[in-house]
Amino acid sequence: METITSIEDINSNNNDLIQLTDLIIGLLTYYHGGLTPSFAKMELVKHLSLKTNIFEISKWDETKCNLLIWKSK
Repeated sequence: METITSIEDINSNNNDLIQLTDLIIGLLTYYHGGLTPSFAKMELVKHLSLKTNIFEISKWDETKCNLLIWKSK
């Protein structure tokens, strides 16, 4: 297991991977958050769900990254 040894502040405008990560996290938040409907965001969610299985529920013993959805009371 690796240990994080440093954290840097960078401008995301110059980093496509950070911008893509931000977009995907934003779509997941929108999808699970029950926010006000937006045609453009729903189209992006549909496109992402057609290309990946990111919105599907998987088994706990599968190799994957778990996204835990927390809802406050």
